[in-house]
Formats: sequence, structure tokens, C-alpha cells
Amino acid sequence: MKPLKLLALAAALMGAQHASAIGIGSLTTEMQENEFYVVKLIKNDDSVAKFVSTEVQEITNPRQLKVLHEQKKDVLISPATVFLPPHRTADVKIYYQGKRDDKERYYQLSFIEQAVSSQSNISDGVSLSAKQRIRLSSILVVRPRTIHFKFEHDGNGRVKNIGNTFVHVTATGKCEEKAATEPKACSRSTFLLPGESGDMRKEKGLVSLQGIGVWKGSDYQYFPMNAAPSKVVAK
Repeated sequence: MKPLKLLALAAALMGAQHASAIGIGSLTTEMQENEFYVVKLIKNDDSVAKFVSTEVQEITNPRQLKVLHEQKKDVLISPATVFLPPHRTADVKIYYQGKRDDKERYYQLSFIEQAVSSQSNISDGVSLSAKQRIRLSSILVVRPRTIHFKFEHDGNGRVKNIGNTFVHVTATGKCEEKAATEPKACSRSTFLLPGESGDMRKEKGLVSLQGIGVWKGSDYQYFPMNAAPSKVVAK
């Protein structure tokens, strides 16, 4: 059971690695059921200017990352290409204009640093450097417009997603750490797609579980260990 963030990171690493690659922020971006666009901040920490273009492909889910054969124009990127001078940032807006139904949709966003054939000077003496083409990928999750955010927990760390949208679950407790003489306070995180279950007691390195938290955007609910089992439906 791998977090969506790690799966998105795996996709990103399929591109070339570079110490001065652009920054794209979080590797998993949520669009809530009442939102029709989100903003990604693109950052250039390098000393040379860069062109960055954006591509989007609908995928089956963030675990398989399989691109759908039929691609609809449900997601619009504006601007599709940005010019970033050294140490500057730019906002890229991502619009959803697809169906308003009860289906959750997943997209792979690719931010591509365009290669420049040779060094050249442009206005204000900014230098464009010839570099390897770099592709960084992230995941966009568009929650269903008709949403059913539901999950069950048994009070002992087991959680089941019984809704139609993903559930972000965190575990708080104590973990074993290298060079530490005793377990330290820690947290672990995972994502459950519709129909999936997870046992937070089995998260890597966790030796004792104190409670679980469930996130939906900025909304957070906490359930301590041995709390009464319940079925939770978001208001």
C-alpha cells in the first residue's frame, strides 16, 4: 500500500535527474468537489532561465499510472508554457471542465523543462543554457462533483474507504529510528482509493500507534486508539 505521493515521485524519477531542476511543489494535487481550478507554483532556483511546458494525461489511477487510450480535453492548463528567469516563480492554473458526476478522476501532470539548442542571450542579458530535457511528473486528483466521502474505522488502526473518493489517512505514534536508543514520536501517511482498506499499525517503522487522522483538503478528524468503531460520512 504505497502513498500516492510516492507513486507520483516514482513517475517523476522516470525523467532525467538534475541538481537544478525546476520545483513543482506537492507531487499530489487535490481539486475539491466544489473547485473548478487549482494553481501550481513553478519555481526556478537555477542561475539560468528556462522554458517550462505542461502536459496532461488522464490515467486509470495513481497506483498503476496507466494512461487511458481515449484522452478527453477535460483539463485545461493556462499558460501551457511559461518562461522562468533565474530565481523566479510562475503560477500555472489547472482547470477542470469535464463531467459533473460521481466519478473520481486522475491525471498525470508533466512539467517539461525545454531543451535549448545552444547558449544565447536575450533581453536584459539573461542567459539561456543548453541542458538536458527534464520531465517532472505529479498527480492531479479531481474529486467527484457528486461526492460521497465515507470511511469506516475499527478503533484499532484499520480503516476502510467506503466512499467514491480517496481518503488521506495519517498514523501518529512512535517509530524506531536509526541511532536512537528508544522509539521517537512520528507520523506516517497513506492514501486509500475507493474500496481500499489499510491497517495503519503496519506502516513502516511504526512500533506503537496512538491514533489515526483523516484529511479531506484542510479538514481533519482525529480518532485515538481504542475509540469506538464507527462509520464516518463527511458533512
